[in-house]
Amino acid sequence: MVKYKFSKVEVAQWQKEHNQSVFYINKNDSNVFVKRRYSFGWTVNLAHPVAWIIIAVLIALIVFVNMFRKATLG
Repeated sequence: MVKYKFSKVEVAQWQKEHNQSVFYINKNDSNVFVKRRYSFGWTVNLAHPVAWIIIAVLIALIVFVNMFRKATLG
């Protein structure tokens, strides 16, 4: 399967056809960030490997900040 960047219209059509309201998981789309279907803002394409790296970095950052705060407060 060939990956290519979906346009905004194609993303909206794909979401409508696959009834995806919370998560966007499209293996054929090479976009990492896509516009949300029902609210304002952006979401990540969970089928894209870079999305998982971004999520892991954010979680690691949250854990690091919490550990640092506990070390300085305690």
